[in-house]
Amino acid sequence: MKTANRIIILLFITLTSCNQRENFNLGEKKNSKAFIVDFDADSVYYRLNVGHENENYYQDEKLNLLYLVTREVYVDDINFGAFNNETSLSKAENYSKENGRNVYLVTKISIKKTDETYEDVWDYKNKIDFNENGYGLFTIKIFLEESCAEYKGNIQSRLHINFKTIDYDDGYKLYTLNYIFENKNWQLVSRERVCTIPNDINREEIGYCIDTINNNCKKFGNKFNLTYEDVFKLSNTECN
Repeated sequence: MKTANRIIILLFITLTSCNQRENFNLGEKKNSKAFIVDFDADSVYYRLNVGHENENYYQDEKLNLLYLVTREVYVDDINFGAFNNETSLSKAENYSKENGRNVYLVTKISIKKTDETYEDVWDYKNKIDFNENGYGLFTIKIFLEESCAEYKGNIQSRLHINFKTIDYDDGYKLYTLNYIFENKNWQLVSRERVCTIPNDINREEIGYCIDTINNNCKKFGNKFNLTYEDVFKLSNTECN
């Protein structure tokens, strides 16, 4: 189904999950010199040929849009900076203790406009829990893809927002939100799940499932605040 052209400047991987929690030491640094791609990057760009019907979006000579995926630390509406910045996490932790507020890793997906600014279209919050050794965070990889697929008799460009669990228990789960741009709005046309985990703790069956009904999801708009239910709770699945 997701067979198309993929033009990605950098592969983006976000650490966040509904099934597995990892603990991190704030003083611990990862040596990424061995990798060509920085898998922990807090700002990653994609060139994708989805949404070019919107004349307000910047397009290159091949009609590709420029998507930006960022990871930042927030307390309420206060942005403390990039997630991988130790100072950002420390400031957010101190502020949360003083004010009794939660700290979140916020992943945003934005699109460059013709006026050189970026329009935030999707965001997803993931709670950060601090402890005496550092912090705890559910782990998942978030990345973008594109394809062409039939919808209501027409072949249309489709944006895939992927949420992939970090491999565990001899498998993984991949959840995908599929959007098209139509009638000046982004439209959620389907959600998918792939599970390769035997005896999954949530009892989700192995294999591929699709949900084209998408109950309890916002289906149309120019701004989406994605929730756990939007991503992980498929409501009318067809599986094979």
